[in-house]
Amino acid sequence: MVYTNKTLNGAYGYAIYGDAEAEAGPPAVGPCALCGFLTFDGMGKLTGPRTVSYKGQIGVGTTISGTYQVKADGTGTAKFTVDGSPDRHLWFVIIDGGAEIRFIQTDPGTVLAGSAKR
Repeated sequence: MVYTNKTLNGAYGYAIYGDAEAEAGPPAVGPCALCGFLTFDGMGKLTGPRTVSYKGQIGVGTTISGTYQVKADGTGTAKFTVDGSPDRHLWFVIIDGGAEIRFIQTDPGTVLAGSAKR
């Protein structure tokens, strides 16, 4: 199968776990969990709401928006912001013909991994 941006199209529910810098910036680093859904437009843009728990503090109502690029082998990258924050970056692999995505965040100071399912 040859993958393209069109492989990711529609809404995917996701969960992410790990350690990350606080949204306010370093040096605060700690455990966090996130969940929400992302809508991929099939043409390289993504958007969606999320809720985050950072060291037990809940943040609701934030919005992710960004871009993604799928390679023919089913791997890809994404760049996104959360309510206008600095850019964040993901590396991902597409599973089961586009039904699932597994990813890691590739920014310094983060150890975050997760999956998303259509």
